[in-house]
Amino acid sequence: MAGQVAASLHPSAHFPRAGDPGLKRMPLEQDQRISDVVKRERSRLRNFIRRRAPDSRDAEDILQDVFYELVEANRLLMPIEHVTGWLFRVARKRYAVLHLRERFRQRMRDRWGFGPSSTESKES
Repeated sequence: MAGQVAASLHPSAHFPRAGDPGLKRMPLEQDQRISDVVKRERSRLRNFIRRRAPDSRDAEDILQDVFYELVEANRLLMPIEHVTGWLFRVARKRYAVLHLRERFRQRMRDRWGFGPSSTESKES
């Protein structure tokens, strides 16, 4: 049992699949595992995102999106083999979406002179 607990907290531990035994007692265990992952990875992930997204509000939004996706993946019983790698991959994708959206808005402003400015879009 102690080996199972240690393994379940390891960054490469997978989340259970629909057919895994003992799935009925999983909700509380899964909540605890998610909490452990969030506590363990929050600082590293925030630093990773901040290096790419200098605006702290954008970085915090991306971080929240990443953890939301982790909870959703768990709820939908999506298998995640390497949780840490998965979190960083989701963060990169979220940043890419944010970056593309900002580039599009800038082009709209430059080309046609309309569209929300960066500060206007943050306030809404």
